Amino acid sequence: MLTIVLVGAVPVFSQTTQGRRRTRSKSHRSRIRPNIPKPLVPVKPSVPKELPIEIQARPEFLSRPLPKIRRLTKGRWAPSAVDALERVLEYTGEENPDYSPSDPPVVVIGFEDVAVNGHLGEAVFQRMVRKAAFRFNQPFWNRIPLQYGRARIHAGYQGFRKMPEGMWPNDPYFRMYRKGMLRAYRSICEEAGIPACRRWIASLLMNYSERDLRTFSRETLTEELNRPVGYETVGDTPEDPNPERERTGIRLIPEMLELFTQLRLQGLDLWIMSTSNDWTATVFAAPLGVHTSRVVGIRVKVVDGFLMEEPLIPTPTGSGAAEAMTLFVGRTPVLVIASPEDEALLGYGHGARVVIAKESLDAKKAREWRMRGWLIQRSFSPIRAPQRLPGSAPATP
Repeated sequence: MLTIVLVGAVPVFSQTTQGRRRTRSKSHRSRIRPNIPKPLVPVKPSVPKELPIEIQARPEFLSRPLPKIRRLTKGRWAPSAVDALERVLEYTGEENPDYSPSDPPVVVIGFEDVAVNGHLGEAVFQRMVRKAAFRFNQPFWNRIPLQYGRARIHAGYQGFRKMPEGMWPNDPYFRMYRKGMLRAYRSICEEAGIPACRRWIASLLMNYSERDLRTFSRETLTEELNRPVGYETVGDTPEDPNPERERTGIRLIPEMLELFTQLRLQGLDLWIMSTSNDWTATVFAAPLGVHTSRVVGIRVKVVDGFLMEEPLIPTPTGSGAAEAMTLFVGRTPVLVIASPEDEALLGYGHGARVVIAKESLDAKKAREWRMRGWLIQRSFSPIRAPQRLPGSAPATP
């Protein structure tokens, strides 16, 4: 019997291919690759980041670390401004190794609408108008320019001057006189400039004794600290379509009072630049802890204790403030706080500079100040509640 056995054929190529793949794979894994070094990249030199120009323009001590213990409450200060003030107190005061009691660093601060809200010299003028308290002699009338209504003001005064004071507010002659005086003041300010009109109201104090002017200034200050903050309209009649405005109310700024205290505690030489007359300014500054010898206001000639009409220069406002700094202080201040009108004073020397600016701040001017390293602080709004001077007795009910 014949037996036939069929043997299935296994494709040889599959085994061969698989074997070859293993071989190639094994050979691929075992191959030694050459170690090619990476190209060397040159190391860039470490260049410190350049500080902004406004930072470079500031004095060196403003770049030092903030003190661990702050002396000022932040209150309504701009953060950059209060930090600068903290550094002034820390690095230029008595704790500074280079501090000299015989030659302490100088600080100069503007007064009206910088250290306080309001203008006491202007308030004295306005109260003298309301109370007809000027020395109405011929030299006084000659100080009122004809083009600013001298004849009208004089006629008004002659019409009410013999009446009892209680009748003045409703008298048309008194209204005419009062409005005329306020209008003359405003016109001189607008046409001749702020320094000129400040000198003008100081010259109207002629024939007042220094003692009497200080007394009148204290009474005015007490009255204004209790007077509402705002403006009063003054017209020929209550329906006058073109009345004048009288600014009312003076207020102390808590943040500035605290700064004054800390400056004194650190032994810094604090000076005040005031656009009020010198005698009125000292009456206001002394209760705030500023020595009367450190107050620079508008001065007039004095003969035998009585004020004359000739104003003396410089007038401590605008460019005159820098002149007054040179004349009376003679040293570069480490800190100046002033209004935009005192740009020349702010630019005197190199130190911390703070501009107290109103809300309507010109953007171009603000950028220019920052490039000079100056710090900008928005003006402090006045406190509405009545106040009293530090150290004075409370008002009796």
